[in-house]
Order: sequence, then C-alpha cells, then structure tokens
Amino acid sequence: MSDVAGDTAGRTYTWRVTRPDGSAFNLGGSEVEFTAAASGTYRVRLTVADGDGGTSSVTATFGVANLVPFVESLAIPAGGFTGVPLSLAGSGGDVPADLAGLTYRWTIVRPGGSTATLNGASPSFTPAVAGVYTITLTVTDADGASASRSGIVQVAASVVEVTRFEVPASASEGNVVRLSAGATDAAGGAVSYTWTVTRPDGTTLILFGN
Repeated sequence: MSDVAGDTAGRTYTWRVTRPDGSAFNLGGSEVEFTAAASGTYRVRLTVADGDGGTSSVTATFGVANLVPFVESLAIPAGGFTGVPLSLAGSGGDVPADLAGLTYRWTIVRPGGSTATLNGASPSFTPAVAGVYTITLTVTDADGASASRSGIVQVAASVVEVTRFEVPASASEGNVVRLSAGATDAAGGAVSYTWTVTRPDGTTLILFGN
C-alpha cells in the first residue's frame, strides 16, 4: 500500500465489516474500532484509496467467542406446605444482543429423588409431599451456552385442624339431620369437608361441603 509522498495527504481508508449474520457496515480512518455485538466469524475488508483514483484492498477474518450467560437473580421461597402452590422467579444476563433469546429451564428434585421440569422465567408448582426440594434454574442462550444456580425449599405437611364438630345427640325417624363443622389449615389453604354417615343397616352415605 505504498504511495508516492505527494499522495499521502489525500489517502482514505474504508473498512467494510461483515457480521456473522451477513449484515455489514463501513468505517473510515486509518485506525477504527467497533463493538462485536454477536459471536461468530467477522470478515473485514480494508480499501485504501489515494487522491489520484488508485486503490488497494486487503481482507481478513476473525472469530468472536460467545459470552456465556449468567443467572442474574433467583427467587424461591424458603419454605412451603404440601398442596399450596410455590412461585419461582429468575432472570438471566448476557450481552444485549442475546438477552431476548435467553431460555429458562427449572429442574425440581423431589424428596424421593424424582424430578420435574418447568419452563419460563416465572413458573409455579404445587408440592405433593413434605421434605426438601432442590430447585435449579438453567439459563441458556441461542448459541447453546448456559449457566445454572440452585436453591432448596423445605416443604412441610399441611396440618388441618377440626375446630368445630356438631352432631345432634338424637333425631326422629324421617326428619332432616343437620351436621356442622369448622376447620383450619396451617398453610392457609382452602378446606373441604367430607362426611361419612353409617346407617343402622351398615350402609354408608357420603356428603361433601366447603
């Protein structure tokens, strides 16, 4: 790219940068810089022109490594009760160009060792048995790189206490018998009532109420 001394002042430099997705942009100047927003292979062509219409070009390529995402936040409850939904929430971090492509996968290991999988940044699940649940959030970018964080939830058995139980001491044949009860759930969940009535002949009657 040598030139006679008289042409140095009129020399121009044009850089043509082609991104991994095929889009391109130009930069001017003998020394330039840009931010590589996406991973992959970049192609660079430099064209130098003098003031008399002479040009010369060189081309090179270089690779940009993918930045591994990270789990920015992980929010899981410290404890819960069986039968009561537990809400999970998490977020991931990456370069701005990759944020929209992040996916969220939750792996739940139950007390007995079996697993369940949930997707999305803010799912929920309802534990069926008491014990320690291990919850792992994995954040993955569009290039397949991933990062994980884990936490545990101590789930206790929901305790239902009967606070009122009213049955008449006697009744007359053919008349309606009224039964009444009240109960509370330590977990604050809804309580349902199932009545089993055994008749004198040994048959049973099942009644339901809330």
